[in-house]
Amino acid sequence: MLYRNFHEINSKIYLIEISRSKNKLSILLFPDFSYPKEYIGEVLPIKIAVSLLKENLNLFENLIHKFSVKFNKLLIEGYHTHGLQKIPSPRRRSPELRAKTVAVESHRDS
Repeated sequence: MLYRNFHEINSKIYLIEISRSKNKLSILLFPDFSYPKEYIGEVLPIKIAVSLLKENLNLFENLIHKFSVKFNKLLIEGYHTHGLQKIPSPRRRSPELRAKTVAVESHRDS
């Protein structure tokens, strides 16, 4: 066990336990620590866990501040939200640039 403490997430207090095996980091949140069969868990590959910890000054407390719980699932800002960021739409080329591209392509063909 690397870390064990109580923290408030989404205005609810959880007992948080963080442990690791050779290749994985396990994060368990217990909403009712007197009933350990009920928990919310997340298993991270060690490479991702190390990069998340580096972003948070290698402090579990800083990492835990990025936790949120939605629909009984643990979400970690920077890990789960990474793919949800808005992707910028591709820029459209101006007519002048399109004309230059066509001219260059037609010059290559001849």
